[in-house]
Amino acid sequence: MVEEGLQLDHRGYRFRAPFQCICCGKKVSAQQFAYGRACGLCDVGACDVLNRAYEPAAVHPNPVWWSEDADDMVRRFAGAMHASPTPQQEKD
Repeated sequence: MVEEGLQLDHRGYRFRAPFQCICCGKKVSAQQFAYGRACGLCDVGACDVLNRAYEPAAVHPNPVWWSEDADDMVRRFAGAMHASPTPQQEKD
């Protein structure tokens, strides 16, 4: 699947390839990003839990966009990914 030029809208922002996991920052496919914005391990909550138990060196630090507030996290993630506001967001 060719992802170049592909755009995905999420919570008022338009994201473009390359897509990254919102939790750890790993590159993910457009299909995975559209499904849940997280890589497979992060999507099921295994990123820290499994790595802490079986491979402590693989535990990732929180990315720079991490926030306890979901809206703030999406805003910061959009900024880090150079996403643009969707047309309806620009009107608000």
